[in-house]
Formats: sequence, structure tokens, C-alpha cells
Amino acid sequence: DPNIWLKIGVAEDQVDAMQIEVLIESRNKAREDKNFALADSIRVELSALGIEIEDTADGTVWKSS
Repeated sequence: DPNIWLKIGVAEDQVDAMQIEVLIESRNKAREDKNFALADSIRVELSALGIEIEDTADGTVWKSS
């Protein structure tokens, strides 16, 4: 499966996948509300956890960096 090989939606052992999903949902809500400062700060928080996110037409996908 390419998603597993690319680590899309797969967390490293020290990172909780549910925590990532909650943060992404919060970021998407902030973007929806046009609170871009909050959305950017959540992206920075995810980056600090070693998570890269990409916004696609099908939604936000993430992978461990």
C-alpha cells in the first residue's frame, strides 16, 4: 500500500495518531472560521511533533516526516 510506504496517516511510536487527528480537525475548523493565525500555530505544533500535513481536494492528509 503506497500510503503505508509513504507513511501517510501513520504515526511514529512516540506520536498519538488520535492527537494528530484532533489537531487537524481543530486546524480545519480554524481555517473554516478564517482564523488563520490559529491554523498556522496548529500547523507549527504538528511540525514540532514531526508531522507534515497537506491540504488536498479530498481533505487534509498527514505523514510523519
